[in-house]
Amino acid sequence: MHIDLSQIDWAVVLATIVGPIAAVLISIFIDGRKASRSRQHWVFSTLMGLRGASLSQEHVRAINVVQVEFHKKPKVIEAWKRFLNHLETDARAEGWDLKHRDLLNDLLVKMAVSLGIDAEALDIARGGYYPTAWANRAHSEDTVLGAKTKFAQFILSPEFDQWVQRMRDTDYRASLIQAVNEQNRKPAPLGGIFAE
Repeated sequence: MHIDLSQIDWAVVLATIVGPIAAVLISIFIDGRKASRSRQHWVFSTLMGLRGASLSQEHVRAINVVQVEFHKKPKVIEAWKRFLNHLETDARAEGWDLKHRDLLNDLLVKMAVSLGIDAEALDIARGGYYPTAWANRAHSEDTVLGAKTKFAQFILSPEFDQWVQRMRDTDYRASLIQAVNEQNRKPAPLGGIFAE
């Protein structure tokens, strides 16, 4: 039994085999592009949303993945490199904050353009909303962290060992207790409108 297939028959067989494979490959390609675009949007929106909180973990994470997510966008990468180079300079230098804001603004503008987002530089430069309470809390956390660090340094220092030795000395402890008791017996100064 001999089967004679014409060109049309071969085309149908080929289309039956290749069609689904091509559809899957095209689907994978499109999904990959969507995922990449979604990650780029995440980086951009994170940096936009946290541009007033550049020390937040998410802001730092987003800055660190710019190179990966925008690797095919040379203008974004150049702006990112300038920004990163500035971050590695002394933040106490005069004008550092202004340059930081300008370079971040430039990076965000380049990202917006590469993503097809119509964002004017002025809109980005405004800095977004950052509640004063957040700034106060961050300052308080820094203060507490600084105190914990100093305490830890004290515990690890030779002065702590000397202090422990003094506290073991019965005479020293007794003199401390006596000083505290004497201080507690003194009447508190009245001050204010009751002061003489």
